Amino acid sequence: MAPGDLVRRYGKWITEAPTHCPRGHPLGPGAVLVGHVACKGHGIGHMLWFCRTCPPEEAPTYGPPLGEHCTAIWGPASKRISSAAPEPERPYVMPEPPDL
Repeated sequence: MAPGDLVRRYGKWITEAPTHCPRGHPLGPGAVLVGHVACKGHGIGHMLWFCRTCPPEEAPTYGPPLGEHCTAIWGPASKRISSAAPEPERPYVMPEPPDL
């Protein structure tokens, strides 16, 4: 079994989680952050496992692994699935400091 595979355990279907990150750190309670990201490639999405021991810029473990056809869609679901036209980018304007 590979991370992201559906497996039947104790009479229920669950997503197989990795036991270690690519650097070899054990992933378990308190040592991993779990998430999900949508995918344009096949529409199902990918589970993500972020190792809390690795530096934040380290890539997470994906399940199922990202393929050639996969494009992860990041951001809130309301932004990802909205049919409305996107709002134009607005530059951030630093507020004036208060007079003291």
